[in-house]
Amino acid sequence: MVIRCVAVVGKQNNPLYIHSTDDPHLQFHYLVHSSLDVIEEKIGKATTDARDPYLGLLYPTEDFHIYGYCTNTKTKLVIILDEPVQQPELKALFLRIHDAYTAVMCNAFYEPGTPITSKAFDKTIKSLATRR
Repeated sequence: MVIRCVAVVGKQNNPLYIHSTDDPHLQFHYLVHSSLDVIEEKIGKATTDARDPYLGLLYPTEDFHIYGYCTNTKTKLVIILDEPVQQPELKALFLRIHDAYTAVMCNAFYEPGTPITSKAFDKTIKSLATRR
């Protein structure tokens, strides 16, 4: 599994954090932005009491597979991979990213809804992206 991009998008669909491992950074911005419609559609179909935050494969493109996760505060996590992967492995990856995001939110100096500039969060995401 090769992680090409990890994105955190706020509840107002504003990008809070985008890390891509490749140079065409704008291409990944476009793919993340395009995935937001699919996320909104999947969230609308989910029942509120039995909702799993893991949204699964949002859509494949010719080169990538885009997966999604939505927190209970409507913050969206998007991962772009080269090839499809098993669901348990991907769920575990999303949980690690969600834990790192929760640590950012617990920081008294972070203002929710603003871009994430935490060095610890960035280090965690980069380590997860390179470890795969």
